[in-house]
Order: sequence, then structure tokens, then C-alpha cells
Amino acid sequence: MYRQHFGLRCAPLDKDSTDLWDDGALAQLTERFQWLLTSPGIGLLTGEPGVGKTAALRHLTRSLNPHRYLVIYLAETEFGRIDLYRSLARALGLEPSYRRADLWRELKQRITELVEGKQLLVVWIIDEAQNLPIEFFRDFPSFLNFAFDSRNLLTVWLAAHPNLATTLERAPYAALYGRIQARVQLKPVIERERFAQLITHALKSEIRSSLVYERLMNGDVRRRVSADRVDRLAPVRRP
Repeated sequence: MYRQHFGLRCAPLDKDSTDLWDDGALAQLTERFQWLLTSPGIGLLTGEPGVGKTAALRHLTRSLNPHRYLVIYLAETEFGRIDLYRSLARALGLEPSYRRADLWRELKQRITELVEGKQLLVVWIIDEAQNLPIEFFRDFPSFLNFAFDSRNLLTVWLAAHPNLATTLERAPYAALYGRIQARVQLKPVIERERFAQLITHALKSEIRSSLVYERLMNGDVRRRVSADRVDRLAPVRRP
């Protein structure tokens, strides 16, 4: 009802919003994200539920050239590690093999072909990464080993709750932790001043895209206001 009243196309702070508020964290993430596009590797994005991790990554991937980057998004992470690689295989247009050795070989061959033949970098975004099976963290570094570990042909972003960063610091996952080239943490907006800035930005952003703003820019309201002002300022004719 309020959206119709104010002529808003969508709700402020809606998931589909393209104008994200940035207090510095988004700029930092953008810099790290672009870096991993030119120097493929692993990025770790952490934050409490609802801080905007998925929205930020969706915002960054939206403008990528599909002729240069193949974005694969995975959010179903509460499965076995083989299921995760099979999901990647299907996204790459492969029929997954049953045996893990064959599956890995086919995946790595396909990724290599995309990079060398089509100059296409695969960007694998794994959301809810805190739910990944422990075995995945142990063997993932081996999967990323291309050409005697001399080439990085795949960019991976792990989006997760903060506890994953603590988990990966443990000794059994040192190989994966050492491969993480970018780490960004999004913090919740709990300070009064930051919250006010967030709300103000959201409202301004939606008002700029609203029908009311279009009418203002088209001059409909401006002309009406100007006409009313002229009527008020016009001298009263006395008989």
C-alpha cells in the first residue's frame, strides 16, 4: 500500500536493490573481488546472517562480462563433498562421473579448456560455506592444483558466517587457509549513526527511482508548482 502511495517500484532495502549502501566495506570487497579476477585464487567473505554478503556478491557479479567470466553460484552446501563437485560439473556442462578421481580429472580438464581455449575464467561462489563438509576443506587445495601447482585457473569465493574463519585457522586446514588471498568481513549495522545513514540512503535511492521522481524530472510537478506560485504572486486586480 505504501509503495503505491509514494510511487515506489520496490521496497527500500529490498533484495533486488542495485544501489547498495557503502560505508567502506563494499569498496574494500570490490577491490579484492577485482583483484581475484586478474589473479585467480580464493576469497573469504564473512559476516553475520543478514549483513548483505550474498547481496554484495550478486551486485559485483551483475556487471561482469559473460564472455570473460562464467559465474557459478552454489548455496546448497549441506551435502557430501562429491555432490558439490558434481554440482560444479553440471554447471560446466559435464555429465558427472561416479568416481571422484574421474570427476576431478574431467572438471580440471574442462576448467583448463575454458581458460586456454575461450579465455573464460570460472568464478565459483559458494554461499553458506560454513555448512560445507569438513572433508571438502581438506581436499579442496588438491583440486586447485593445476599444472604442478604452477597455475591458478579458478576463482572461488567462500561466503560464510564468521566461525568459518576460525575453523580454517586450525592445523588440519592449513593448506586451504594458506591459499586464501583475500579476506573481507562485513559487520552488522548496530550503531545509531550508521543505521540512520543506511536508512537515509535506502529511502533516497528508492525515491530517485520512483514515479514521483520521474514526474519531477519530467517537469510535471515543477510546472504545476510554478503555475501555483505565479497565481499567488500575481497582483490582485481591484475593480
